[in-house]
Amino acid sequence: MFQKHINELPRDFNILVNTNLENKLQVLNIMNNLHTKGIYISLNKPVKNLKDLLQKNNIKTNDLYFIDCITRSIGSFHRMPKTEYVFNLKQIEKLEHAITVISKHIGLSEKFLILDSLPILLQYHDKDTVLKFLRFLSSKMRDLRIKGIVINDQSLSDDFKKELNLIFDRIIQL
Repeated sequence: MFQKHINELPRDFNILVNTNLENKLQVLNIMNNLHTKGIYISLNKPVKNLKDLLQKNNIKTNDLYFIDCITRSIGSFHRMPKTEYVFNLKQIEKLEHAITVISKHIGLSEKFLILDSLPILLQYHDKDTVLKFLRFLSSKMRDLRIKGIVINDQSLSDDFKKELNLIFDRIIQL
């Protein structure tokens, strides 16, 4: 079902997917069909655990680069290959910097980006800061021709939804 939505999008897209936890793996499975390198921003799970979960569900991780926003904050210093670490999510500019670093590392090849939990950003920042970051992210993805998928698994206010409609090419409900 989610693949059908993706097939209807232009080549370079920037979408928000509203889903529940049960359907989240269906969204993540799209990585197997994009056949390109990707950036996965993990806001709620250490990369080691995330990679184990993805591999357990037959989602390929060979072409993934990660931005881990949780491992350092819980006191772990286990390093994973192809991973940038953001120590403090309250410093959103560190996340912006990590996206730029990995994008340059991947180079000009086609790529995608997945941000796995919009609600986590809203726990650390007010609505206006999150909207500013999402505008930055959207602009960066368009400039670098990155396919973008932001996942939301919680309800949002109507005002916030209106703002999101201005940022994303499409909002998909699963």
